[in-house]
Amino acid sequence: PTSIYQQSSLEYHSNWITDLDIDKENHLLFSSSNDQSISIWDTNSLSFSPSPYPVKTFPNIHNDYITSIKYNKITNTLYSSSLDGRILYMKLDTDRWTELINGELITANNPSFDHQLIVDELGFVFKKYISDNGGKCRVFSSGLNVRFDEEDDTVLIPDVLVRCESGTIKDYGIYGAPDFVAEVTSPSTRSKDYHVKLEKYMSYGVKEYWIVDMQKRLVVTYQGDMPTTSAIYRFEDEVPVAIYDGKLKIKIDDLLESSVVNKLNN
Repeated sequence: PTSIYQQSSLEYHSNWITDLDIDKENHLLFSSSNDQSISIWDTNSLSFSPSPYPVKTFPNIHNDYITSIKYNKITNTLYSSSLDGRILYMKLDTDRWTELINGELITANNPSFDHQLIVDELGFVFKKYISDNGGKCRVFSSGLNVRFDEEDDTVLIPDVLVRCESGTIKDYGIYGAPDFVAEVTSPSTRSKDYHVKLEKYMSYGVKEYWIVDMQKRLVVTYQGDMPTTSAIYRFEDEVPVAIYDGKLKIKIDDLLESSVVNKLNN
């Protein structure tokens, strides 16, 4: 008789796995679960890792158990159905962020060099300030999921966020409002940064929200206690960080010149 043995175990989901689909040509495995998430696995990695991790996970896509999934490799689209009565579909691209906003999946274009430079340097400035002052806040600038409410079909991925005491850290990201959020605009996301994201961040208790407008070279800031009032700064201005009572000031032009690291180390 043929021997059967366990080569690896996929234990990333936190509840029953409800369905699987596979793309043999591209070595991808898709899994859905009662934990309301969908994961994508690289089947090549399953042969050498006893406990592999998915290459991408979409948490809390549905509001109830996911019942089935189906992948169409021709259109690179993944479909899912759920006990919440909805069928969702997403165009897959592992090089792009995908956000869920009011039940609609939004896939952003790849960021420009200046966009990524500002995100990286802004995160660095916050981390150094917190470290130098013995703070306990955490900074994330590498794409972390944020979900505000179980009833709201929205999962956002801020460019930069600072979490001090608000929000609960979970496996999929942060549940609840961070203290600070910054979004760096691109042509495909600019309108959402100024409208739907602004409304979400302010209504769910984010204390401070920055829009770094690459197209107009402006920084527009909002504070949670005055959600309808904004302050506008130019890239050459020093922008005070309200959650630190203005003691930290950041000039975007310094970040673009990528000289901020040297300045802070001197």
